[in-house]
Amino acid sequence: MIKLAIEGIEYVIDEMLGIDLSRAVGSGVNAWYIDSPKRRPLEVEGTIYNISFGASVNFDQITFAPHAHGTHTETLGHIDKNQLLIEELRLPLFMPCKLIRPSLETINGDQLLTKEALNRCNYKGVKALVIRLNPNKEYPINYDHTNWPYLSESATKQLVEAGVEHLILDVPSIDKEKDQGALLSHRAFWMLPESPRTSATITEFAQIPADLPAGNYLLQLQVAPILSDAAPSRPILFKPL
Repeated sequence: MIKLAIEGIEYVIDEMLGIDLSRAVGSGVNAWYIDSPKRRPLEVEGTIYNISFGASVNFDQITFAPHAHGTHTETLGHIDKNQLLIEELRLPLFMPCKLIRPSLETINGDQLLTKEALNRCNYKGVKALVIRLNPNKEYPINYDHTNWPYLSESATKQLVEAGVEHLILDVPSIDKEKDQGALLSHRAFWMLPESPRTSATITEFAQIPADLPAGNYLLQLQVAPILSDAAPSRPILFKPL
């Protein structure tokens, strides 16, 4: 058991009961019309560094795109010319968060989380919010041309007004798959260009169990230390006891 106090509120969690929301790089999950990650043993001057080939160690090289190949956390550097690196952020070890499971509205063939639907959920009072948008029990593997659910610009602005700084979603992007580069919700969440929120993050491509109830949790957001605007991440939820 772990006992901790955050902003004057005491929490007790079982560190062995974390709920991992991540989808691993190389697990087959894919988006944005590019090939799957490439994983192969290092080869130097004819020596293949793999135990199966007689080497003393396995020494892999992996080529992947964080935005396309699994759960990832990104900074406003994703859409800003002054690229803010994910490694520059300092995230709390635990963050109080809420999980919501909103009803989506269908508009012109798109499934959206609208401001009105958001306001029917209990999402206020925390800086971290997890949203399950997938309307089905199972998750797709390849998201190309699936027109996944996304957040309306007005809903995203509402989250910002409510003080949400860390947003975790179970789709490849907070925005519509094919929006001609508008990225309205990305821009609304980071308040670009008016007042950039440099400490805010968006985590996409999470996997939220279909039977995980909405409510209050503690979030541990583990992010790989990579010098880029985004990096593979592992959001873990803990239910306070």
